[in-house]
Amino acid sequence: MKELTRWWVMHALHWAVLYGAFVAQMEGAMYVLKFWVWVMAPLSLFLLADKAAADAAKKLPQPVRGWLSMLQAWVTLGLLVWFGHIASALAWGLVMVMCAVHRDTTRKARAAAAASSA
Repeated sequence: MKELTRWWVMHALHWAVLYGAFVAQMEGAMYVLKFWVWVMAPLSLFLLADKAAADAAKKLPQPVRGWLSMLQAWVTLGLLVWFGHIASALAWGLVMVMCAVHRDTTRKARAAAAASSA
């Protein structure tokens, strides 16, 4: 329950920042969004580590959360491109690619663990 609450709060904040940055056109919200994008770009490279996939494979899959997260990521990318923040959009695209690779690696790790336990 704690993890679900944390996930919900983070995604609600992300939606709020997107609203503030692009709908309400608040400069502060745009600064927060760009800061978050540029912090996540280099940190997302850690998702390529084998330990990250192994740890994620131990948890139960959460397909609905994953789908909602990817929807939010695509909306963020689309808004960054639409409003001309191309460099930040490229950085966010890197984050999205690293997340996709991580999901694939985690899926393979889960399959390998299921095959070895069966």
